[in-house]
Amino acid sequence: MGYFKETPSTYDDVDSLFIKLGDLCLKHIMLSSDAYIRMIEINMQGYKRLHSHLSKQFHDLYLDLQRESIERYNKSVPSNVKFEEYKPENIKEHLITWTAVLEQDLKEVGNIIREIFNNYGYIPCIAKDLQCILYKNLIKNERAIHKFNDCDWDYEVIYSHDNYIHKKMKDI
Repeated sequence: MGYFKETPSTYDDVDSLFIKLGDLCLKHIMLSSDAYIRMIEINMQGYKRLHSHLSKQFHDLYLDLQRESIERYNKSVPSNVKFEEYKPENIKEHLITWTAVLEQDLKEVGNIIREIFNNYGYIPCIAKDLQCILYKNLIKNERAIHKFNDCDWDYEVIYSHDNYIHKKMKDI
């Protein structure tokens, strides 16, 4: 039933990697959901829409991961995720904290991809998609932080940037 180099005896190794991918997806679903609520509270409509969109993307990835695991191994991926509530006080704290989380999780996804490829000879599409989403958001956050540092976190610049994100996400 397996593809490439997998055998039923190697499922446990792949299973642990799939669990890590699933936990990352669930972690980012919860983080985006908490950030969505927090962005409503601090009146950042663009970031609110962005986090709504991201939570849907991570949810779709999680469901695809479950489907792939069931199709390949006839087992669903259990979750072991532990999540702390995400409550940044302002947009500066949100962007800095979120960037740190993205950097850490991007490294973890890279390690998972490398391990699966080295051991089994393929790269899961779900892992590549997760890596792409994390990387895009990391780059956007770094640019926003740089832009806001240049203007000393002026609220007019922040709100105009948020308005730009709002319009862009509305189109999506």
